[in-house]
Amino acid sequence: MRSLLIAALLLTLSLHAQTLQQLEQLARTRPQHPLIGQAYARALAKEGRGDEAMAALRRVLALSVATDLADHDFDSIRSRDDFHALEQSVDELRHRRVSRASIRFHLPKDLLTEAIAYDPKTKSFFVSANRPRKIIRIDARGRVSEFVKPMHGFWGANGLAVDTKRRLLWASSRAIIRGGNVDAAQAQESAVWAFDLDRGEVLNRFKPPANADALDDLTLASDGTLYVSDSQGAVLTLPPGGKELLLFVPRGGPIRSSQGETIHGRLLYVADYGRGVAVVDRETHDVAGLALPADFPAFGIDGLAYANGWLYGVQNGVEPNRVVQLHLAANGLRADRWEIVEMNHPLMDEPTIGVVAGDEYVFLAASQGNKFDDNKLDQLHDSIVMRFKP
Repeated sequence: MRSLLIAALLLTLSLHAQTLQQLEQLARTRPQHPLIGQAYARALAKEGRGDEAMAALRRVLALSVATDLADHDFDSIRSRDDFHALEQSVDELRHRRVSRASIRFHLPKDLLTEAIAYDPKTKSFFVSANRPRKIIRIDARGRVSEFVKPMHGFWGANGLAVDTKRRLLWASSRAIIRGGNVDAAQAQESAVWAFDLDRGEVLNRFKPPANADALDDLTLASDGTLYVSDSQGAVLTLPPGGKELLLFVPRGGPIRSSQGETIHGRLLYVADYGRGVAVVDRETHDVAGLALPADFPAFGIDGLAYANGWLYGVQNGVEPNRVVQLHLAANGLRADRWEIVEMNHPLMDEPTIGVVAGDEYVFLAASQGNKFDDNKLDQLHDSIVMRFKP
């Protein structure tokens, strides 16, 4: 799914920034977008503006993002000494380990994992697999069992949330290719499911509005209010005891690609895959972009969680993939610093989503989604779950 999002964003760049002047304007207005920076550098190199191309590449590297320097667009500057030095720096970044997390669980390698949730009452984790389409439970002793079996209409979950007080497990489900072959009649079959948290039985199923059916991640407020991302930019909500999903933020607004969500007070943070993080006031519905540190790449955040003044993000849209933490300023509208938590672990392979569990942040480190997409199942390894204790 992430690879499709990146491909769509690259296509957008090619369609809407066909001239060097347009790319220059985009690079100036969005200096923290690595794909724009890389596209601008390629265009400069093709135009023979080597010094400027090198400067643009160094700006991308300053975001801790590796550029594919084998691209033939860089052939005009490939023999430069400073290009060789940049190649070495990019290679060092691709191999630089940041190791502040440890392995919490090993899961079967045939699971295409996507979302994770935690029940503090039973100290159990719930992990969704979009292949096969089910939810597993990992109990307090680390025992793995099938909690929600594959069934008609359930395509695995892009998002999970536990309501421990009401004993509910919420799951957002959307018919996608990663869940297996999709019949054309089922292609739009999206729903939010409510399961009994103790028995796994289906309690309810909510269909989204027709204009917000690309269901992705979800999160739960302390009062039981549910928020659900639509990957086309909308956000839905379901109040406690509600009978239908309601539009909270419409498509076509300031959020372009809604992914992971988390809550801090009256603020709802939404990972916007192509832009960074959106901040939604839950009372007024006003949306603003989270102000980010100048050296943070504002792109490719999937999972998002909050604890003790920090946002934890799984950033699988940049190379190398990494898990990061962003410290929030007092007003919650600005991140004043950031750190990499985990990067270049040998088993970390397209990480997706994490959850706060007690005093730890626990995340799915190896969905291996691209191996499923490319039918490279013979290359699968253990699907690890990692934990970080601040």
